Amino acid sequence: MYRSGRQYGDTIHFEGDLRSAGSRLRLPVATEAAFEAMLVAFFSWQPQPLTSMREVVGQIAPLCTLLRDAVHDRLDAEAGLPRHRRPFTDLASTLEVDLFPTTDSRDKRATFADRYAQSVTFALLLASSDTAGDKNKALIGMSLHEVGRRLGAEHSVMGRALQILTDQVEGEFRDSLDMLVRVIDAIDWKNALTSDPGFHIHLYEHFLQ
Repeated sequence: MYRSGRQYGDTIHFEGDLRSAGSRLRLPVATEAAFEAMLVAFFSWQPQPLTSMREVVGQIAPLCTLLRDAVHDRLDAEAGLPRHRRPFTDLASTLEVDLFPTTDSRDKRATFADRYAQSVTFALLLASSDTAGDKNKALIGMSLHEVGRRLGAEHSVMGRALQILTDQVEGEFRDSLDMLVRVIDAIDWKNALTSDPGFHIHLYEHFLQ
């Protein structure tokens, strides 16, 4: 098992081949407890509170990259398919005109995926920071459309942008989006802003690095 790119705990070895052992696949008795501990650690994982800009960037930037790669993979997968089977490609084409009009690089899919992931990530960060300290307004459990509606009360453009970006495709990137929301909800905004008053100003620069 890996966490943040590093191995967490021991490697567990099964006896037999997963492809052919069938019911004969078994775990050595000596490692049963270790395997159980690995499963418990995996399924019970909860993000730790993030109390500084360094921690926020360190946790959120890789998840933004994960979303970006998922978007890029989806665009690649739809390439060459009939138009009625390219819903996200059509959405990307529309958004390139309406939201990202300067997407004119040689690799438009990569540029769009990067801007898409950053826009969604920062909209979620903004929505979370606006409700700092209010545990009753956590993002977990809300649809992204509802997050956008709430965000729009103070930031109408970002709120609407989040809805446009995710309304039709939220399910396509559910794993990446769910993880982003879980970790963003773990940000301790009060301490983060107290320790770094210029948090919002410097976040983007460090995030891009």
